[in-house]
Amino acid sequence: PRFIQEFISNRRLSVRIGNTVSSPHPVGVGVPQGSVISPTLFSLMINDILHQCPNIEYTLYADDCALWISSHTVEECVAALQPALDAMTRWSHNCGLQLSPSKTTGMIFTRRRKISSPPLVLSGSPISFVPSQRFLGVIFDRKLSWKSHIYSVRDRCQRDLRILTIVAANGWGADFISLRKLYISLIRSKLDYASFLYSSSCKTYLRVLDRIQYAAARIMLGAMRCSPTDGLEAEADLMPLVFRRQLLLTQYVSRVLSIPDHPCRTLLLSYYPYAFYGQQRLPLPAIAKAHDAFLSLDLSFNLIPVVPLQNRYSIYCLPAYSSLHISSRGDLLDSQWRAMHLDLQECYPQFIPVFTDGSMRGQLCGAGVWSSSFSLMARLPPTTSVFTAEMYAIFMCLSFLKHRVGQYIIFTDSYSSISALQNIYSSSHHLAFFIADILANASEGKFRVEWVPGHKGIMGNERADSLAKQSLLLPLRITLSPPYKELRHTLQTHYHHLWQQKWSSSPSRILPIKPLLGISDYLLLPRKQQITITRLRFRTCLFTHQHLFSKTSPPVCTYCNTRLTLPHVLLICPRFDVAREPLRDACQTADLPFCMQTVLSTGVPSIVLITFLKSAGYLGRI
Repeated sequence: PRFIQEFISNRRLSVRIGNTVSSPHPVGVGVPQGSVISPTLFSLMINDILHQCPNIEYTLYADDCALWISSHTVEECVAALQPALDAMTRWSHNCGLQLSPSKTTGMIFTRRRKISSPPLVLSGSPISFVPSQRFLGVIFDRKLSWKSHIYSVRDRCQRDLRILTIVAANGWGADFISLRKLYISLIRSKLDYASFLYSSSCKTYLRVLDRIQYAAARIMLGAMRCSPTDGLEAEADLMPLVFRRQLLLTQYVSRVLSIPDHPCRTLLLSYYPYAFYGQQRLPLPAIAKAHDAFLSLDLSFNLIPVVPLQNRYSIYCLPAYSSLHISSRGDLLDSQWRAMHLDLQECYPQFIPVFTDGSMRGQLCGAGVWSSSFSLMARLPPTTSVFTAEMYAIFMCLSFLKHRVGQYIIFTDSYSSISALQNIYSSSHHLAFFIADILANASEGKFRVEWVPGHKGIMGNERADSLAKQSLLLPLRITLSPPYKELRHTLQTHYHHLWQQKWSSSPSRILPIKPLLGISDYLLLPRKQQITITRLRFRTCLFTHQHLFSKTSPPVCTYCNTRLTLPHVLLICPRFDVAREPLRDACQTADLPFCMQTVLSTGVPSIVLITFLKSAGYLGRI
């Protein structure tokens, strides 16, 4: 384009040292430093650097480039890589750029113990071979064991754990919610990056990262170091990393499949689950894991909806309006809404009114279309959201009417659907672009889409709503996969359900008092009270476990001359019978037995338990 030519041509620069400025000198190559468009221009310039290397695989991200090839012998790899390096050198000379051999390294990925380094040359300088190399934030080692990367992530996270420890002081520190947000932003973001790639590492290395999350959960909860690890993640509502890695993998794959020109999309669509994958001892590749996960959800790689890139850059002026939408909707009576709708309909006497609606009940979802001359119904898959059902109703209506004679005004009670069509470029829903194509290709004035309030007694809207509810009883015949953003929620629900199943079958002592995952109410208490309740629930307190650190004898109750335990203090010791009465009354009010499970669960208000400990003199010894 001409504006780019003018932007990078006839440029001059001067050098300033102190108060002395040199005379201007012309700049023949390069782009202006600090400009917004300069990174894009640089990427366009080097985009064809490897186009003359057809026999190798490569990836290019900004100025970070990687070339690789697989073969049975090192000699065959050298024979293919050296011409590619020579082609890159010639390209750099022709374009006025200079490669950096000192920053270029080579690696041989093999399980062999000893192998000689091949002679590769870049710009006349030999390339050094290393056992591991960082590329785009990930450390690759020659055996792809991911050991170096995992231990590097551990070291970086441990530095952030010290910050978390300082902020989480037991006396004056931040509350649990703030600490959890700090952990997610500082530490878990590092654990998440490329985690689905190194999930094929051995369990010994992956357990190193699990300990990071255990330590962070202890700090957030204020639990003692001797607290059992099997309940820390559940109590802090942190998904175990093994499920987290699977979730991130499936979310990444669903996003890749929604981009038509993504380089990984072809690899995913061409994958075939060979039988020997499940028979070998080696871990499955990432593509195989994603395939199995999608199979368990009754999803297929080739069913993820795709929006062509040309649609995103097309110019649309869609006839989608919200003429009846006003800010003070709650102040109008149903009769007033009906009158306003009739007035709007009378403005378009030549248009045939059609009403669309979507319905959802539990896992059932459907769409309905009603007009005085026809009606349509469709049962949709259980992964469909209400928004997708509303959009599909409009799409189904337009698909039915686009080849019919006449003008039609389509009424929908989904304001979000109207907003998606009015702001088509900010929408990522595939149905929005499918609807936009039909509206844009139809003859001028054939369609008009209007918003109408729902459940206001408007006859057409009520008929469409009734059809949408009737469609829930139809057999499922529509193949409609959710878009990428809605599929994320489905995947999160799926893996949270798997985590709940694993938690329900665990032998943890926390399970009886926390059968369902989620953030417990007591975690919202002030920091001191929250730490007290946490340590009671884990049954690891100072007065019961301090002897393990000081290597002394277990404590003994001076009143009963028996070993001092948490059940003894809370339930048995007769010295605290009077102070214990509010606890008994709280259990009786909730119609629950007076036992440890009831006292430590949400059945008893936390303030009652705190008051008892304060009266018994044990509040400062927890």
